[in-house]
Parts: sequence; structure tokens; C-alpha cells
Amino acid sequence: MESGSTDNLLGVFIERSTNQEQSPPPFDFWIIDDSYVCEPSIGGHFLGEIDWIDLSNKRLLHISQEECDALMEAFFREEGAYPDS
Repeated sequence: MESGSTDNLLGVFIERSTNQEQSPPPFDFWIIDDSYVCEPSIGGHFLGEIDWIDLSNKRLLHISQEECDALMEAFFREEGAYPDS
């Protein structure tokens, strides 16, 4: 995973989701590693496992754990701290 700014990385993930998954922003949830549901923001709180939450008719941004980690590291480089720390 390449490093970049949070805006650049998030832009790549959104473009991919919009083009491949036909799920345009704004997103209702982020799905991390097809396992966990997260609030749709950098540092958003985990809301539970994917099978615990009704995701029907929701706009979803799917990102891998590696992509999520890259966003957190980019945020740290830009802000000097991790989100919500």
C-alpha cells in the first residue's frame, strides 16, 4: 500500500467504490475487511460485526484492513496523533 495524504488515499478508495461497486458517496458505513462495520469517517467508531447490522439499502465503502491502516498512518503524519487520541 502506497502512502499518501488522507485526502488522496480516501479519494482513491471512493473512486474505486463508485466505479466498481456502484456505491457513490456519501457513505452510510465503511466496511473494513468485509468483517466490521465502521462509522463513515477516519477514526470512526466500530459499530459491530457485519452480520450484526442491517446494511440493506445502505451506501457502503469497502476497504481492507491494510487500507484502513494506511489512512490512520497518513492521519498521524498530518496531525501528529491518531484519530480520537
